[in-house]
Amino acid sequence: MEDSERERFYDVLELAPNASQADIREAYLHLKSLYTDGTYITAPLADEVPEEHRRKVLEEIETAYAALSGAPRVRAAGREAPPAEMDGKVQELVASVERFDGEALRRVREALGMHLGTIESLTKVRLFHLKNIERNRYETLPEAVYLRGYVKSLARCLALDPERVASDYMRGYEEWKGGEGCTGGGD
Repeated sequence: MEDSERERFYDVLELAPNASQADIREAYLHLKSLYTDGTYITAPLADEVPEEHRRKVLEEIETAYAALSGAPRVRAAGREAPPAEMDGKVQELVASVERFDGEALRRVREALGMHLGTIESLTKVRLFHLKNIERNRYETLPEAVYLRGYVKSLARCLALDPERVASDYMRGYEEWKGGEGCTGGGD
């Protein structure tokens, strides 16, 4: 890649040329959330920004991110993040997880340099639920059918296998629920 092209990609993502991979990922997710159709940010401006222009900007964002991070490109209208580039440290962390619970999900998220606010804007899962998922605060979480969907969305943002993560997390939830039922309370 030529220096001028690389510089243009940094400009598209509104970053300095010395930005870290975490900065690149964060800028990509932020900009994508700004230009994705139907977000609370773009809804008031839907009539102001022509659809073709919005699609073109999203395509530029995707191209810049793919070039600077080495991540595969995804369709511009998609709501989920592309698989995050995992360095060796993150890969080791993921490989060491025997069972995905909230603590394991938090460690992976932090290792990837992602903020819960970014995940909230991409998944549309409320920050309240994301925090409680990470804290394994089952008593504050919604019904199992919704919780499973929330956990799968979170897993996709973290480039994890959504089926495995949801299965692991829901096993913990069911164990808590069974223990709660046996004791007569969730204290």
